[in-house]
Formats: sequence, structure tokens, C-alpha cells
Amino acid sequence: DNIPALGINRFNDNQSLQSHFEDLPVYYRDIRANNFPAVNYVYFTNTNDSPNTKVKQAQRVVATLVYALMKSSYWNNSAIILSQNEPGGWYDHVIPPINNNTKELYGFRVPAIFISPFARESYIDNHTYDISSVIRFIESSLEINSSLTVTKNASNILQAFDFTLSPRKPVYLEEISRETSLVKSNSTVGINKIYTISLLILVMIIIFWYYKTR
Repeated sequence: DNIPALGINRFNDNQSLQSHFEDLPVYYRDIRANNFPAVNYVYFTNTNDSPNTKVKQAQRVVATLVYALMKSSYWNNSAIILSQNEPGGWYDHVIPPINNNTKELYGFRVPAIFISPFARESYIDNHTYDISSVIRFIESSLEINSSLTVTKNASNILQAFDFTLSPRKPVYLEEISRETSLVKSNSTVGINKIYTISLLILVMIIIFWYYKTR
């Protein structure tokens, strides 16, 4: 198991900082005790969603964390940011942009999901973010004045939220029936026919070209 922050002397040598590291059950205990911190970082060590690993187990853990917060009194003032620390070996076809802080290329993109009663519905954010964007969001939300250059140059993810609206009620995916289908089967019939015809035409062209060039 590996927690990067515990490999930094600043945390190992400072008992006050190290005391803030807790095992995962404390997350649920704090919610039940109405003693939830303003900011929580959750880092998984035994589960991840990289290829050929424990994908379903990781999904269950994340869902449990999210639902616990959704069903608590903290939900109306919460924002959950799900991301990964690496692409998991998947290739990214887009050339990374330049990092304004390091003046070097970013690494491959990783997915991020914003879950909140104020998150914009059906919204895909095309802005470039990095881990310092999360810190800037925390600073602006809690009105923390910071002199950190790394956060000043980072894009703020505030634009992914709409705080002018009333908080929405949570939606629990386990309540969606397994029989519910986002795309009806009869809606794909025409697409399947077009795909089949296109494939046959391609095969005929290849056969024609082969015999013509012999």
C-alpha cells in the first residue's frame, strides 16, 4: 500500500499534520457524529480502476462513500470530486497542453467527475484542470487567501457549479431498476442495419480492388 503524502518528511516529522491521517472507517464515523471536516481527501490503496484490477470493488467503495454523504445533513453543502492519480495505462490521443507553472507538458488526461447538489446538470467541462485546480476551488469556497503561485495560475472549477440554484435532492443509482434501459432496443435497429450495409460495401470494395490489381 502506498500513500504519497506519508512519504513526505513534512508530514512524517510533524505530529500535528500526521494526526489528520485516518483509516477509512473514520469517514463514516465523522458523518454520523456530525463532526465532518470541511475538506476531506480520500486516497485508496487496496482498490483501483486500472486495467486488469479490482474495478467492481473500487466502484462499490466509491459508491458507498458518495451515498453516505448524500444521505447525511452535509449533502446540501457538499461537492465531491472524483479523479485518478494516473491514466492507468490507457493511451491519450490528445497532445497534452503546457503547464503554466512548470512550463512543461502535462501528462495524459485522467477522468474527473463532480458530484454536488449544485453541479451543472448534463454538463461536460472542456476546461483544462490539474490537481491545483481542486486546491484553488477549496481556497475560493472557504475564502482562504493564499499566496501560492501554483493555485493562482490554475483554472478554478467553480464554473462547473451553479450556486444560484437551490440544492438538488440526491439520486441513488441503486434505486434505478436493472430493467431500465437508456437506449431502447428498437432505437438501434436502424443503426445496426446501416452498420451492416456499410461493412458489406467495404468488403465488396476490397474484393473488387484485389481482383482488379492481380
